[in-house]
Amino acid sequence: MPAAARTAAAHSNWSSTPDAFAALVREIDRNLAALGDALRPARAEAARRALAAHLGEATLLDGMRCVLRSRAYSRVLLHADPAGRFSVLGLVWPPGSRTPVHGHYAWCAFGLHSGALIQETYDAWAPGDEAPRGFLGARELATGEPCCDASDGAFVHRLANRSRGLAMSLHVYGVPAARIEDGVNRVLGA
Repeated sequence: MPAAARTAAAHSNWSSTPDAFAALVREIDRNLAALGDALRPARAEAARRALAAHLGEATLLDGMRCVLRSRAYSRVLLHADPAGRFSVLGLVWPPGSRTPVHGHYAWCAFGLHSGALIQETYDAWAPGDEAPRGFLGARELATGEPCCDASDGAFVHRLANRSRGLAMSLHVYGVPAARIEDGVNRVLGA
């Protein structure tokens, strides 16, 4: 990950956890606990369902400081599950920012909370691939629209803010906070 997209320290990002965000975290926790030892696709879908119920809520991030740290997108750790099952990050997207093309090592669910983002999708990667196989298409994500990836190699994408305003997305990753830097994204060339 580029230095500009480094994850911030966990508990210095808010003055108090808003009720709406606490409700989101509780729902993710309940959904995952109900799955027991279920496989990654079920975990990603459980987090996606929780995001669907909360993305776009006006008070979801009240009192939380999701600070833009550079011209690139910034990742801010909003919650680290004490059991290490998942981490919730807020991504702040200035105009013109984008991720590299990447797949995921861990399951994830994400969605647009505010602003506008484009998601480009690419052919699935295979072991040994160093670059994306082929561009499949691009579409604008709608505010409140969640997506998920079971990290089976079938989902390769890039997110970009091509608008003139800031955007904010929430991402739930199936890794403890200590693994965000090396256990989430598998960056492919281009």
